Amino acid sequence: PYGRLTFHHKVHEFRGRLHTFLAEMGGTADIYILCSLFGGTGSGTFLDVCYVARDVKNTMNAHGEMLGFFIIGAIAPNEVMQSNTYASLMELEYYMTKNILTSLDGDAARHLDVAVSDHLHPFEARYPVAGVPAVISSAAPVDTCYLFGAANSVGTFDRAQLEELVARRVFLEGPRRTRAPSP
Repeated sequence: PYGRLTFHHKVHEFRGRLHTFLAEMGGTADIYILCSLFGGTGSGTFLDVCYVARDVKNTMNAHGEMLGFFIIGAIAPNEVMQSNTYASLMELEYYMTKNILTSLDGDAARHLDVAVSDHLHPFEARYPVAGVPAVISSAAPVDTCYLFGAANSVGTFDRAQLEELVARRVFLEGPRRTRAPSP
């Protein structure tokens, strides 16, 4: 809860730093959001961070993708970590898939048992800092989402191996993305 509380009270600084960065990059930069979802600051703030970053990007009419790199498995998970991960993944799934559901054409939507638009709500956050606008968005939190676990079919990763795995994925994403033009 402290991470989220701190983010809500420092959101103006986050917005300002991101605005400065995007301006320095000529309005073209990819935004990478990395965190764990099994407890702590990441799982409590990742949606706010994603949507505030998207809001700043849209306000500036900046270009580039938003990529989320989320660690969903701890090396020695306990029940609290598993619960936090489950809750974070449910939120992530809701906001990532609601765009797919709302974009269905009439024929596809009729195959659903519920009226999609009646059950899907945008992300909405209001911050207790003067001058910071509320964020209301129907967009997905990130354009591309990567989930990393602490184990695969071969075995379990230790912390250093998991960090290396995420770092390699981030590195491999870099060259394929649009870059700011050279001055």
